[in-house]
Amino acid sequence: MGLVDPRLIREVAAQGVQMASGDHLPRPFIRRNLLRAPNLRRRRWYCLTPGAAIGTGEWLIASLGFRTYLHFFHSFTFAYGSLGAVIILLVWFYITGLMLLLGAEINIEIEAAATEAKLAAVSHPSSRRALIHRIAGAISSQ
Repeated sequence: MGLVDPRLIREVAAQGVQMASGDHLPRPFIRRNLLRAPNLRRRRWYCLTPGAAIGTGEWLIASLGFRTYLHFFHSFTFAYGSLGAVIILLVWFYITGLMLLLGAEINIEIEAAATEAKLAAVSHPSSRRALIHRIAGAISSQ
């Protein structure tokens, strides 16, 4: 099933989209554009991705390292007074955000490599023919 369910399209068109749109667009225009909406395969959602696992591990290591640094070099209160706690908190937020971004970057690179592998498979002549037959079959079944 694609991004837009055909049953939903029929139901919305049957109930009169004109009322929701202010009656300024004709029904065939709305129906034609709803039928041309993207029909993409749903992406699979993973509870734990490699980037999330690595990012969480990096975050734990960085937080423990920052804690160790603060334990042995606690001169923030001498130099900055009461603002030292705020500065420490902001540095920890920065480290946390950096580790989350590194984990997301790992996920993006893995997804890009998978997409590139799929494109390489499609560019092979036998795969291209199979893809053309699949598209032709889908068009003829409509």
